[in-house]
Amino acid sequence: MKKKTEFLEETFHCAKCRGEKAVINKLTLSRSSFSSLLPINSGKYIFVSCALCGFTEIYNLAAYEKQEETKTKKLNQIQEA
Repeated sequence: MKKKTEFLEETFHCAKCRGEKAVINKLTLSRSSFSSLLPINSGKYIFVSCALCGFTEIYNLAAYEKQEETKTKKLNQIQEA
């Protein structure tokens, strides 16, 4: 299975300008890091920015990993049936 960042980079399409090249950064936030600027909980995040226009999407790694677990469980159930 590919790394999360590789998958996001390969499948990226900017929602704003339709650009296809992404700049990806991982960031771990503590409670006080950005609490005054953004309503983001502490944890690990991936920031995916369009290389063309700079539009940025933020992905919570815990939620992303939970989504992947759910997909894997569903695939296993289908294969067992």
